This record gives sequence, structure tokens and C-alpha cells, in this order.
Amino acid sequence: MKSVAQVQSGWRDAVLSVLIGILCGVLFSILLLILFSILMVLQDMPAGAVQPFAFTAIAGGGFGGGLFAGRLFGHKGLALGGAAGFFYLLLLLLSGALLGQAALGGAVLLKMVVSVLTGAVGGIVGVNTRQRRLHA
Repeated sequence: MKSVAQVQSGWRDAVLSVLIGILCGVLFSILLLILFSILMVLQDMPAGAVQPFAFTAIAGGGFGGGLFAGRLFGHKGLALGGAAGFFYLLLLLLSGALLGQAALGGAVLLKMVVSVLTGAVGGIVGVNTRQRRLHA
């Protein structure tokens, strides 16, 4: 049976992994948005391309957050990746609300589903990828 200290340490490590995953997800989505904005300027794309690029950036951020959360914790990638994706989008929604850009509706629900699912997939990939070591 695990001691209380071991259980608390496990929870602390899981929460820390999710928090780092959220940060990595935000950074990954920022990089994607910068890439998409450069692409839109260079290719003279229509304004209608903004929405698909935004959804792609959200999906990429969820995946990146889940990937890092799963990789850091080492197991339970589905749960931790999904949590990282959920809290990543929650952070985006809260920051949008603080900036006066709050929007509720079907699009938010779709973004939440996309973020949680891509985060879960990222967590699974993160747990199942291992660094290859060179054997001397």
C-alpha cells in the first residue's frame, strides 16, 4: 500500500506536468499563429482563412500541451493530456473574457472538444515516445 506522502507526490507531479503542458500548449499555439500570420501576409490569403487557422492553432496547442504533459509524467497520457487540453482552452477563454472578447456558443463547445481530444492524443503520443539512447 502506498503511503500518504507517495500519493501526494504523485498528485503533485501530475499537476505540475499538466501546468507545464498548458504553458507549452500556449507557446505552441503562439508559434502556429505567428506562422499562419506570416503565411497569410505572404500568400495574400482571404480573411475567411482566419477561422480555420485559429482552429488549427487551438488543436495544435492542445496537442502540444498534452504531448508535454504525458511525456513529463510518463504514464496516464490520456487523462493528463485531456486535462492539459481542457485547462489550456479554459485559459484562452478566460484571457479572452478579460480582454472583452468573450463568446459563448457552439463554437466554444467545438473548440473545447477539439482541444481535449487533441490534448488526449498528444498525451498518448507523449507517453509512448521515448528518447533513443546511443549505446557505446
